[in-house]
Amino acid sequence: MTTTLDANVNTAVQTSTFLDRVMARAQFPDMYDARDMVVVVYRTLRDLISTELAEAIAADLEQTQLSDARDKSLQGSIARLWWDTNPLVRTLSRWRAPLKVTGERFLRRVIEEGGGLPAGVTPEAAISAVFAETKPELSPDTERQLVAALPSSIELLWKQA
Repeated sequence: MTTTLDANVNTAVQTSTFLDRVMARAQFPDMYDARDMVVVVYRTLRDLISTELAEAIAADLEQTQLSDARDKSLQGSIARLWWDTNPLVRTLSRWRAPLKVTGERFLRRVIEEGGGLPAGVTPEAAISAVFAETKPELSPDTERQLVAALPSSIELLWKQA
């Protein structure tokens, strides 16, 4: 049985921009929450992968716009959210090896670094929303490499998204 909420989410997912779709899937109250969650999930993903794979993902994400909002913080390509905005952190992350993170630690980082989630939104739902909207943007080879780097419980979220 399809609820009104499911129908609204499906309509938003089919007809809107990247941040609109993340917002609808995760049931975030606004695009700012969606943007902030995308940044946190992407930061956590970057820590799991090589610099070469991070660059491949950024190239794939360059093709799609975040939103059509007037607010400049919501404009640009998805790749703008992929890279860290702190130049020092961005440079240092290129030199370090990928981290080994458990699924539990991945979830904890998303909760802690995300500054909390809106009422009624689980970390799994938020991560799945980001994954569901990111997957179609990646080439098959890039996606395969990314999935291989995920902890098993997070890989399951990716596959279900």
